[in-house]
Amino acid sequence: MLGQLGQPDAAAGCPRRVDEKAEPDAGALVGSPAFLCDALRGFQDLGFTAFNLMPVGDGRDEQIERLAREVVPALR
Repeated sequence: MLGQLGQPDAAAGCPRRVDEKAEPDAGALVGSPAFLCDALRGFQDLGFTAFNLMPVGDGRDEQIERLAREVVPALR
């Protein structure tokens, strides 16, 4: 499931934002950790074995921590 983007190739090189209150953006995966996990699992299902996660916007340090704590472990 890729959620808002719909196309697997549309998110291959896009930034990610971990923030439930952020506005959707066609050029980034934006949303809750659960949404990001679902979207990234869609790439895993297609055979992707690695991701380059690039937090964007305010609260970069918090986003990095949330990615490490809530997203990455769920994808292993």
